[in-house]
Amino acid sequence: MLLILVAPTFLLVALAVVLDGGPVFCRLRHVGCGGREFNRLRFRTTLRASQPAAPHPRPETTGLGELLCMLRLDELPQLLNVLRGDMSLVGPRPATREELDRFHAPLGLVQDYIAVRPGLVGPAQISDAGLSDRARIGLDAAYGHSPSLRTDLLLLGRALGLISHQRWTV
Repeated sequence: MLLILVAPTFLLVALAVVLDGGPVFCRLRHVGCGGREFNRLRFRTTLRASQPAAPHPRPETTGLGELLCMLRLDELPQLLNVLRGDMSLVGPRPATREELDRFHAPLGLVQDYIAVRPGLVGPAQISDAGLSDRARIGLDAAYGHSPSLRTDLLLLGRALGLISHQRWTV
């Protein structure tokens, strides 16, 4: 249902990315529920290898990519991951195998993380930006250890509040 609601925006962004040159999607390999790997989809925000880098803070990002990231529109294709069952609306932030090995494993939190599907919205994603990586991983693992519908609804509500606030302050 959500994908149908955002379809016009999805199509406009896809067209803009095509006109910007190169492929529409970027596929990033992540680990999902039960340790199964999947390709997380995002709109392409970076330059192709053949394009020259621009002189700004993130030179590998296109001008359109900067805007998409700022408005979080680059993440819309993850709704397709939700539709396919690779992700859910709420859950821990998607992690790569390297991130799991490097950050989660030393804390003994890999099993809690892979106990649930990664999500578009999660406790670490909407928490205070000043949290350490360890605290963020702990929040995601705690969610994986004991997910609940009440928590999901609270996280979705907070995320919608943050998105609407961000849109009006951009």
